[in-house]
Amino acid sequence: MDRRKVIRQGKGTLTMSLPMQWVKQVRISAGDEIEVEHKGLQLIVGPGKRQSKKTSDVDLQGFCKGLVFVILNNAYIRGDDELKITFETAEQYDAISEGVKQLLGFEIIEQTKNTCIIKELAKGDSEDFDTLLRRIFLLLISMAEDGHTALQNNDAKALEIIKKRDENINVLVNYSLRMLNKKGGADINKAMHYYALLLFLEQLGDQYARLYRDVKKVTQKTLAVTKETSHLLRTFYELFYKFEKQKANYLKNKRDEIRGNITSMLTKTKEKDDLIALHHLRSIADLVLDIEKFHLAMQF
Repeated sequence: MDRRKVIRQGKGTLTMSLPMQWVKQVRISAGDEIEVEHKGLQLIVGPGKRQSKKTSDVDLQGFCKGLVFVILNNAYIRGDDELKITFETAEQYDAISEGVKQLLGFEIIEQTKNTCIIKELAKGDSEDFDTLLRRIFLLLISMAEDGHTALQNNDAKALEIIKKRDENINVLVNYSLRMLNKKGGADINKAMHYYALLLFLEQLGDQYARLYRDVKKVTQKTLAVTKETSHLLRTFYELFYKFEKQKANYLKNKRDEIRGNITSMLTKTKEKDDLIALHHLRSIADLVLDIEKFHLAMQF
C-alpha cells in the first residue's frame, strides 16, 4: 500500500500527489478531470471523461485469418480506443471487417490498400456494468430453457436460431471485460472475480451453442437432463443476486446428482446424439459449479 503526504494549499484546501504509475496507466494529463467518490471513510479516485485516447499499431502481416479477430479482440478488451492496422491479404481484411461487428461501438473509419483504422465512435451501451451482467445471465438462461423446449419439440430450425444468441453473449461479455479494464466495473475490489465470472459465462454460451449445433434429436431421458441442467443455471442466477447458504449447498449437491446420472447414462446409451448431448451437458453442469466457486469467494 502506498502512503502519500497531504499538503496544505491556501487556507482551506488540502492536496495530495497522484502516483505516477497510476497516472500513466489511466492516461491522465495535466488539466484533465478526475472523478472522486466518497465511500464511507474511503475516497475513491478514478479517471474522468477527458482522459487521453489510447492508440495502438497492429501489424497483422504473417498471421492467418483465424487469428485476426483474436488479436483485435484482445486490444478491444484491453481498452484501446483506436487501432491502426496493417494487413496484407483480402482474407485478413474480411476477418477485420467481420470482427469489428462484434466490437460494440467500433467502426472502420479509414482504409487504404494495406491499412485501415478502427476507432471507437460510440461509447457502446449506456447501461452500467451490473445491468450488462444481468443481461448476459438472462440470455444464457433463455438459451438453456428455450433450447430444451426446441429439443422437446424436435424443432431443428429453432435450435439454429437459439444457438446464435451466443454471438450476442460474446459481444456483451467483451464489452463488459473492456469496461472492467477501463473503469474497474461495479466494484474494483472484486474486479478479478468479475473478470473470471465473465469468461466462464462466455464459455457457457459456447457450450450451449455447440450442443445445439451438434444435436438435433434426443431421447426423453436425455431431455430430462437438459431440463435439470437449465434449472441448475437458473438456480445459480438466483443465488448470485441473493446469496443463501442452503441454496449454495443445493447447487453443489444437484450438480453432483446430474453428473452421477450422466455417468450412468453414458454406459447404457447407444444413440449418437444422446452421447454427444450428455457430454455437453456434463461440461455445462461443471461450468455452473466452477462459476459458483468464484461467486462464493466474493462473499467473504
